[in-house]
Amino acid sequence: MEHTEKSGQNPAILKDNSQRAKLAIGVFWIICLVSVLAVASGYMEYELLNDIRDGELVTERQANNNAFRQGFIGILQTGLIVVSGILFLNWFRRLYGNTIRISRTRFEHKESMAVWGFFIPFLSLYIPFQISKENILKLKSALSETASDYRSTTSIPMVVLWWALFIISNYFGSFLFQSVLDENETIADMITTSQLTIISDLIDIPAAIATLIMISKIAKDESALFTSMNQEIRPRYVISDNFNSVENNR
Repeated sequence: MEHTEKSGQNPAILKDNSQRAKLAIGVFWIICLVSVLAVASGYMEYELLNDIRDGELVTERQANNNAFRQGFIGILQTGLIVVSGILFLNWFRRLYGNTIRISRTRFEHKESMAVWGFFIPFLSLYIPFQISKENILKLKSALSETASDYRSTTSIPMVVLWWALFIISNYFGSFLFQSVLDENETIADMITTSQLTIISDLIDIPAAIATLIMISKIAKDESALFTSMNQEIRPRYVISDNFNSVENNR
């Protein structure tokens, strides 16, 4: 992959990323809704466990309903983690690829690192954050040249907030998963796990909101740049997102 673009070469061709952004934003809104439901369901379980601890009558039907409700929400959340991860990484990789294509400077990472950077131990703590900063700074720089009247609302503090909530949410979720694997031998252990689950679901709400806001703001910048650059090169190029190809019209 080429990481540099010399002055005098043809303008960089951006790949349309708007549909990927919309899909990612949509799934994170769903995560917000499901997390709210999970908090409510978790609190109902917490109350049920307290009733059992206090010796109050709890029917088998109540216990089964609680187990089914919590199990259903857990499966739904697991599915959303997988789907949101795929959609986010698809958007994030194309975003970074576009950032590389519009830049005349060498990048430290290849486009694929926008995906693998989330999975490599230790490096995953800072590479995605570093790439996100590059995306914002390069997009703003390009917009200042091609669409000087456009005002971007993205910022580094926005990325810092997103990354902090992402780290907290993921590490707390990992801690909770480990505690669930441990045997809850007493009702007190089960109550503690229930409390931790509620906290985890509460953290997921602002984390999802921060993510969808970041995607929305960056996508707006990327769309503005995509439009302005296409207007500049329209006489010579036809851009097709569906086939990821560029056809010279000479």
